[in-house]
Amino acid sequence: LEFRRVLFRSGPQVLVVGGGPAGLYAAATAKVRGHEVTLVEKEAKLGGLLWFTDVDGHKESLKAFKDALIARVYRLGVNVMLNTEATPEMVRSLNPDAVICAIGSHPFVVPIPGIEKAHHALDVYRDPTILGKKCVLIGGGAIGCESGYFFAEEYGCQIHILEMRGDMCIDSNDSQRRALIPRMKKAGMTWDCNVSVREITDTGVAFTDENGADRFIECDSVVYACGNRANDISALEGIVPWFVPVGDCNKRARTCKQATYEGFCAAMDII
Repeated sequence: LEFRRVLFRSGPQVLVVGGGPAGLYAAATAKVRGHEVTLVEKEAKLGGLLWFTDVDGHKESLKAFKDALIARVYRLGVNVMLNTEATPEMVRSLNPDAVICAIGSHPFVVPIPGIEKAHHALDVYRDPTILGKKCVLIGGGAIGCESGYFFAEEYGCQIHILEMRGDMCIDSNDSQRRALIPRMKKAGMTWDCNVSVREITDTGVAFTDENGADRFIECDSVVYACGNRANDISALEGIVPWFVPVGDCNKRARTCKQATYEGFCAAMDII
């Protein structure tokens, strides 16, 4: 990571845009270091994409981390502005010395014919009635596997995962995979790897399996979890000389650990 250390003549005014883990950690760190900090969040509450931990009972540790970050920001006296989108005009009106941009990411919508018939995994946390009795979940990375396991165990849904890569949950560490995959099997989940999804229809999903055979699996709901893409930061760049993107919006999506570390480093570089 490359950050620029900048010395301001008097207590700098720091604007943090985005209230996810990267923004929260940046705001708390900057405040502890004696800066005047304003955190702007367009949603009605802080936490960013970690809001789903309020629903998923398997994520109690991550929820505790999220809640602790939020409590710390308020306890330290950071000026928090909810329901506020950081437009260029608003940033100029605040006239900050430094901007830490943590506006996050958005789900990648896979270019599959019929994708409009499917829902993103996060939509299910908001409305579990999306799930029927039998669901095909496109994407067998960490998010897809963990979400699918929660849906199967919590809602009793029969989950079948379609994954284009050679194995399940390969973007997780070994200990996580060793713990999760047996639980997925116990919950009745099934999957196919090395597949290419061809089309989503009203009655199921057509795909080509690892042997090159065309197959069709019937289901009454389709969910996808195929990664995230960084939100566009270009509108906020160049307003003030000291501008640093952190977390998911910094070119590619991050893990929670990576996002908080980047937020910490950015805040530490303001002297």
